[in-house]
Amino acid sequence: MDKSIEIEKKYGSGLYSLKPFQIERGEGVYLYTDDGERYLDFMSGHGVACLGHSHPNLVNALNKQAKKIITLHSSYSTEIRAKFMELMSEITPKNLTKTFMVNSGTEAVECALKLALANNRKIKRPNIIAMKRSFHGRTLGSLGLTFNPKYKQAFKNALYPQIKFARFNQIDSVRELCNENTVAVITELVQGEGGVYPATLDFAQELRELCSEKEILFIADEVQTGMGRCGKMFACQHYNIVPDILCTAKGTGGGFPMGTVVSSPEIWYNLKKGEHASTFGGNPLAAAAGVATIRTLLDDKLPENAGKMGKMIIDDLSKLNSEMIREIRGLGLLIGLQLRSRAGSYLRYCAMKEKTLFLPAGLSVLRMLPPLIINSDHANIAIQAIKNALQRVK
Repeated sequence: MDKSIEIEKKYGSGLYSLKPFQIERGEGVYLYTDDGERYLDFMSGHGVACLGHSHPNLVNALNKQAKKIITLHSSYSTEIRAKFMELMSEITPKNLTKTFMVNSGTEAVECALKLALANNRKIKRPNIIAMKRSFHGRTLGSLGLTFNPKYKQAFKNALYPQIKFARFNQIDSVRELCNENTVAVITELVQGEGGVYPATLDFAQELRELCSEKEILFIADEVQTGMGRCGKMFACQHYNIVPDILCTAKGTGGGFPMGTVVSSPEIWYNLKKGEHASTFGGNPLAAAAGVATIRTLLDDKLPENAGKMGKMIIDDLSKLNSEMIREIRGLGLLIGLQLRSRAGSYLRYCAMKEKTLFLPAGLSVLRMLPPLIINSDHANIAIQAIKNALQRVK
């Protein structure tokens, strides 16, 4: 066993199941162990490394900014943060021009919740509707919106009590839960952790119409689906809808911890100065990472590549004709392969025998979240690894 694994097991919290090999570095779509083994990374840090590992644009931007200033509270203006916010206003759907910067996806969701409640201060017992199979984070507020009981059983008495869960892709289920106390509906447009279930076009558009009709805020959690992952800069653009509040994280900084909450000036107006803040949110290093990431996504047409590669992977997986495959779902490079048995054995086989890393999504789904820079050669390697696993795992 590698020494670092022993040390982490001794001194770490124990909340993670450490894999039996130590990663030394990453380059592009590959991870390398300390003894030189190479792994094709179709996890990208749970969708974080959208540019791949150690992309030169990101590395150069961080090095350049680190020599100037690393941290600066957002009450002081700085050029790099201004550039990032300006870029966000250019790539997000119309009217979503105001950005609050955070450090993670769960923080983005927490801020969106607070923003929704601030817009409805007169309602004494506000309700929020989330979706079954949803995943929105692990801090207490976002955990309350997460459907799977395994994530929140130990904290059920501390969670926000007025949350109702509708059936995803069934607008009547949402409509039945709406009442005069409903202040917001939050959804992923592709449920990632819940098994990779894309929203149907009808559901997404009818949900937008329902929220507008009843003056309910529509919160789009694009933490996993945003920043080019699904073939457009944001998944909502596939559905021709504009949410009231948009949450991003994961790929926003290309691997550097950051996220955003984006909304219109009218909605932000209801959250007063001093009612929300973040010590590290909006720091110059994160802003530099965000600027480099957005410019690289645009210049290299990576959302378009994600759409092209995602279609290729789904088409080729569909040709495997294995009795172990129940269904293939996805949008862009967020792809789920649902199996007829638990996915764990196949994930382990691909990692240890094929040197290809995938993620689970629930018990029976093998999930793919590769860097958006992959090409057809990388896709073919991943597909062959899956094919081998389906043939050889008992």
